[in-house]
Amino acid sequence: FWLGIFYGLAVITRPTAILLILLPLFWQTRSLKQAKEKVIFIFKNQYTHLLLLFTGFMLLAFWQMLYWKYATGSWISYTYQNPGEGFELFWPYTLKFLFSFRKGWLIYTPVMVFALAGIFTLKNNRRDLFLPILIFSVAYIWLMSSWSCWWYAASLSQRSLIQGYPVFAIALGSFLLYIQNKKIKIPALILIFLFSAVNLFYTWQYRKGILHHSRMNTAYYCEVLGKTKKPEGAEQLLLLDRGKDPRLIIKEQNLSGPLPLVFYDFENAPAEGRDSSAAFSGKFAVKLDSSRQFSPKYNISYRDLTKEDYAVIKVSAMVYPTDSISDRNLLIACMFKHKGAAYKYRTTEEHSTDKPFKPGEWQKMEYYYLTPHVRRKGNELETYIWLRKDIPVYIDDFKVEFFESGKDED
Repeated sequence: FWLGIFYGLAVITRPTAILLILLPLFWQTRSLKQAKEKVIFIFKNQYTHLLLLFTGFMLLAFWQMLYWKYATGSWISYTYQNPGEGFELFWPYTLKFLFSFRKGWLIYTPVMVFALAGIFTLKNNRRDLFLPILIFSVAYIWLMSSWSCWWYAASLSQRSLIQGYPVFAIALGSFLLYIQNKKIKIPALILIFLFSAVNLFYTWQYRKGILHHSRMNTAYYCEVLGKTKKPEGAEQLLLLDRGKDPRLIIKEQNLSGPLPLVFYDFENAPAEGRDSSAAFSGKFAVKLDSSRQFSPKYNISYRDLTKEDYAVIKVSAMVYPTDSISDRNLLIACMFKHKGAAYKYRTTEEHSTDKPFKPGEWQKMEYYYLTPHVRRKGNELETYIWLRKDIPVYIDDFKVEFFESGKDED
């Protein structure tokens, strides 16, 4: 019962703590055969204990579910509604998660090397704890490193692993016991002390703004290594600042382009809404009105777009409003899609000044869009023009181009 209460508290605090159930499930098993027998025994014979576990768990979880029901109308609420992020269990980022200079756990919390080594010393010190802690550690690191935003935004080292630290502390203690009568005792203790001191120094650098919270990479790490002040010009070495205006990125990063992707003049290819009443070039344009709010869409996968780490998309078109219309009501939209759901959805409205387009004249509209960290290389860019008001507008010479980057190395 009490195990269920503590387990429920852990899970409602951070749902990935659900893996903690692996510890009592395999506790004091010395082999995979014994672990299998224990699991079968529990589910076949320990109904009372399972019921008490579930009751304790729900005693805590119910209040969270009740709040969800009150706030959202649903008993279960999944708050991570960004399709651009999620678990990629079959394509984890484990090496980057552990060793990358961007946020590698063993780079910024190096003392945990001894905790991982300590897992294997349990075979000698406490064999009954070796298997449950090994299974939990592998599963936990695998799960945490499977999140597509594996650097977990603004933080130092890997904050997602903190709930596993009590378990890793047992392994670290086992390592200390293992070296008690070994020749490596003194060198190992010196390294543990140094690694702990390094971690504290990283923490100090982070608080002083010397280590960046999300844009670290190898070049910048080497530049600020051991420094108590940020070297002048060092920020130029950081990973790309994706919050900048894409037009500034083109200039500052000296991107090559624009390179053509597609050009729709609506002359030869059939297009829904093609109309000959007005055209900027040739004989046809596409007419948008209350019955047709969207221009023909253009889609391309990131894999086919570029092999680099990012690109800037330029979308432009000639537009002919038949009446006055604000730039908030005639928009270029860009987004990426994962399994049909949009992420990093942006439109020209973010730069709107409420300036009206001139009626009865052809004029150009354009938009620059920085590609996001795509969840998968097969995710598609989608772009189109969106009319949000009941005023006929003609669209012609719809063009999509891109500026290609160099590598934005971690």
